[in-house]
Amino acid sequence: MENRNIERLSQALQQLSLAEENLKQVLSEINQERNTVDPEGETVNRARQQRVRRGPRVLPYSRIRIGDRVNILNPSEHQETTGEVIGATIRGFIRVKTSDGSIIRRKPKNLSRQQHQNE
Repeated sequence: MENRNIERLSQALQQLSLAEENLKQVLSEINQERNTVDPEGETVNRARQQRVRRGPRVLPYSRIRIGDRVNILNPSEHQETTGEVIGATIRGFIRVKTSDGSIIRRKPKNLSRQQHQNE
């Protein structure tokens, strides 16, 4: 009786082990699909690409969109006064990338959207 129980437990463990290996394989395939290498050798995260492709979105608590050019109303010393909106933080700050490549975080009230010539 005990030998039979041991055999059943052993078989169940083997089946669980096989199921675990199958799940690991599926997870590996999913990760390979999400993170691929482009022709120039850089890793591309497909999930991130899909988010970016949706187009400009209005950021919370403002009329500012990702990609808009903005003036920074209260720049720190030696800091750029203009930049491009690249996103928002969880705490309500808007992230702006300046021409020198630095990233500045400001509350929406401290940013002024630059008017396009056709507006």
